Amino acid sequence: MEDGIAGRAGARAEDRYGLVILLVMLSYGIAAAYGGSDVGRMVMILVQLVTVWLVFTVSEARRAQRLAGGMVLIVLALTAAVVLGGLSGTQAQWATALAEGPLLLVLVALYALTPVVIVGHVVRRPGVDRAAFYGGVAAYLLIGMTYAFAYVALGELPGSSPFFGAEGDGTTAQCLFFSFTTLTTTGYGDLVPAGNPGQSLAISEAVLGQLFLVTALGKIVSNLPSRSRREDAPATGE
Repeated sequence: MEDGIAGRAGARAEDRYGLVILLVMLSYGIAAAYGGSDVGRMVMILVQLVTVWLVFTVSEARRAQRLAGGMVLIVLALTAAVVLGGLSGTQAQWATALAEGPLLLVLVALYALTPVVIVGHVVRRPGVDRAAFYGGVAAYLLIGMTYAFAYVALGELPGSSPFFGAEGDGTTAQCLFFSFTTLTTTGYGDLVPAGNPGQSLAISEAVLGQLFLVTALGKIVSNLPSRSRREDAPATGE
């Protein structure tokens, strides 16, 4: 009976982590295609906060879940007002400023928590099943998304110099591209942070990306049956 309950819980976690991956991909697509428009950015933020809420739900982080749920409700109301055209000129400017400033910083902070809670949940799981695999993939993608929007936020801080120097602050799509090429240490070199704190942040992302892969591989290997355990296992069917 306990195995059945554990199996159902694992299946639910697997499905939800799969949905997290889909939401991250959706957020990436919206950010890359429409991240430059006000409505596109608000919809993108909405999808991202729903993603955060889902992560906190599946990883059983109750206090964080309540916080994320409150943020989702706020953004739902704000996004609906923008999309439906219910805001006047001054109110629309305020909503846009919120999306480009404080809310974006809050989003980066919330997004930064998601890989942590996913990894904690995956580590607590016995063995390596599909739920653990999907959770690891989701955490890896969320690390790249977190850094991408941190780069966007740095470029929009008052008085900050252009993030990519002569290339300017970079669009949301460019920051996403730079983040994932840095995370995977691909390093095409077409986009380079002009100074700090962007350079230090990029280095930390590259190091974290490699450490994550090494740690994930270590967990997989540690849960593989060793030769001695296979030899000591009682034979069946005799």
